[in-house]
Amino acid sequence: MMIGEFLIIIVYFIYRFFQSKESQRIEQNEAKKKGKDINFNKFLYAIPAVLDTCGTTFNFFGLVYVTASVYQMMRAFMIVITAILSRIFLGRRYYRHHFLGIGLIIFGLGIVGTASVIHTSNSGGIDTVQPVGFIFLFIAQCFAATMYVTEERLFQKCYSHPLQAVGLEGLSGCSILLILIPFLNLIPATTIYSKSGQIKFAPFGVVESLPYTLAQILNSAELFWLVIGSILSLGIFNWCGISVTFYLSSSSRAVVDPTRAMTIWIFSILFGWEDFIIWELIGFLFYTTGMLTFNEIIRFPIFGLNEYTKEKLEARAKEQSANQTNKEENLLLNDKDPDAKHK
Repeated sequence: MMIGEFLIIIVYFIYRFFQSKESQRIEQNEAKKKGKDINFNKFLYAIPAVLDTCGTTFNFFGLVYVTASVYQMMRAFMIVITAILSRIFLGRRYYRHHFLGIGLIIFGLGIVGTASVIHTSNSGGIDTVQPVGFIFLFIAQCFAATMYVTEERLFQKCYSHPLQAVGLEGLSGCSILLILIPFLNLIPATTIYSKSGQIKFAPFGVVESLPYTLAQILNSAELFWLVIGSILSLGIFNWCGISVTFYLSSSSRAVVDPTRAMTIWIFSILFGWEDFIIWELIGFLFYTTGMLTFNEIIRFPIFGLNEYTKEKLEARAKEQSANQTNKEENLLLNDKDPDAKHK
């Protein structure tokens, strides 16, 4: 993943090469007006890179002890944690439609996960779910949510393009992994098997075996191209994700993020890789409704759910500003013409 993010820095340099100097100057002036640091410390993006590395690591550990369906349900916690952290550290306010959207998303993901667990249990293909897996996944969601909020905070304080931000994170992440991988190849670990006898973790008794990984990739053309495709797709995915943070917010990114599971589910159904379960469809409909409600694309005209949208708040702010201006003008007129008070 970090390699894919690092490659995005090449795209950023190409983008800057073809961007006119005038356009760059305008962007920098706009950033200065907003109080952003033009010459910020590039190493700051090592912070979200570390958080991303930790979150991904705990996700993988969690998947060793739980099923993919349970993992899908646990991802709903990231939305809640991101909303809480955004409120505390970014001062973001949430209104009724936001809470309704988050509620529908969690409910929908819960239905999807539960339906998947029941279906897999009935087919006899599920491994025993261990509590430690839930702990690992919850910690992973905390890291992911913190990363999203940190990225948004950096965008607020620093003048950086999304392509640049992804590239800097990838560079920092690759540097961190180059330091960690030799140690991971020395840490002993117990080999874990699935119910079907397949190895799920530590086939050579260590946390990571780089020689074995490279041998697998280089000795299989199919695996090699899958790795290349994964690197490229993850780079584009993270660029799109951080762009959502840049143009919208970290909360919006957390809300949109689980959509990839829905896309995978649709393609899996079409290619016959997964059975169609009606309850999963119902769960995804709840999730989609919640996502569109949170992002104010769907607006419910009941219980004041449409009274605190961004559009309505801006309109009220303009109206209050206009009223305040009229009052100040009237006061000035009254001060100049005392007799106007009696007219």
